[in-house]
Amino acid sequence: MSHSSNPYAQGGWSNPSNPHSAAPEYWQGAMPHAPTFGALPSASVAASPSLVTFQFNSYNGDTLNSTVTDSNQQVYFNISTAPGPIKVTTFSTVDGTPFATVEWSSPPLVTIKSLVPRQDATKWLLFSRDRGTAALGVGPQCFLWVFQGSSIYLYRSESNPPERLAKLYRRDSLYFDVNVSALRNSSSLEVFIVAAALLQSSRPM
Repeated sequence: MSHSSNPYAQGGWSNPSNPHSAAPEYWQGAMPHAPTFGALPSASVAASPSLVTFQFNSYNGDTLNSTVTDSNQQVYFNISTAPGPIKVTTFSTVDGTPFATVEWSSPPLVTIKSLVPRQDATKWLLFSRDRGTAALGVGPQCFLWVFQGSSIYLYRSESNPPERLAKLYRRDSLYFDVNVSALRNSSSLEVFIVAAALLQSSRPM
């Protein structure tokens, strides 16, 4: 049986790889405002509470083989991809404990321990038709990644107005600014790190 922890996938968010998903008109009829970039506050207006900055460190910019550190260069996570008939990317805490995997089959399969059951990664991280946004569901929680210029912003989409939680951007490497409010749930950061690595990986989603 197929499982999806993405409520947008269950609700019909459009997905080019899923011809049975609903078109944007579904949202116009079902909700007062569709969960698109136009319904979100602009980045320049969004409030900026205290931030924690993480950095993906790798030799060649590959997020799927990198370490994630804070601004003091303290390692939080290790991300490694093992070769094989089906490559597997493993996300581990600093003590070496795995908490998530991505199996690069067709389609790719994502698993996050205790949070996301093994499922199609393209339905867990679900792009809109124009690929300007990507919906992310974790249980009952709904999040939205919004692509704006060279940055990607993460919103908690069920709040009103949508609350901006993080910003993903590149300079000399990939950085991830996370609002302290997004870290109240200790597992949230692990989910966001997996999604951020997939969004910026060289492998197509």
